[in-house]
Amino acid sequence: KAIAAMEHVLAHEIPKLMAQFPQEGTVSHSNSAVGSALTHVEAHVRSTTPPPQQIAYAPPPPQQQQPPPPPPQGSSEQVGSNPYGAAPPPAVAWSVSPEDKARYDEVFGTLAPAGGKASGQTVRPILERSQLPVDVLRQVWNLSDIDRDGALDADEFAVAMHLTRECTAGRSLPATLPADVCPPSKRHLLPS
Repeated sequence: KAIAAMEHVLAHEIPKLMAQFPQEGTVSHSNSAVGSALTHVEAHVRSTTPPPQQIAYAPPPPQQQQPPPPPPQGSSEQVGSNPYGAAPPPAVAWSVSPEDKARYDEVFGTLAPAGGKASGQTVRPILERSQLPVDVLRQVWNLSDIDRDGALDADEFAVAMHLTRECTAGRSLPATLPADVCPPSKRHLLPS
């Protein structure tokens, strides 16, 4: 039974998935609005200088802790205390800069996303412009489709563009999406 299920996946599901990704040697031409919005990426690919360093997260300097207010009369618990333990760790800054996010949003808007999502077929020509190998673009897609719905929203598209840019700069892709690359709106979907 398990072998039959695996054969079905290999014969039917994987070919459907593979059809959504660009094939090596194919070049797709996009409209001029997309081309003009991506000039910063193309210039970066042709550049021999390393890209500017991203601003790294630095925790704020320690502040003097004020003693907690005393509990109200007749109560054994503090007001506002978390009954489940310590507070969550502080948020990590998103590695996609606001300037890059604005550029990526402009490109995303030209894709005419349906319901705020762009399909793999729609995003494919944009990612192919990077001239990265198909295997790398496949990994970029897998890392970027954070909610695993087969389409990218604006934040996921920004992640895909950011990862593509990192690869064109010679950096390798991570095995899993780091929290700082994941948009804050999707971090709840990351494995803990």
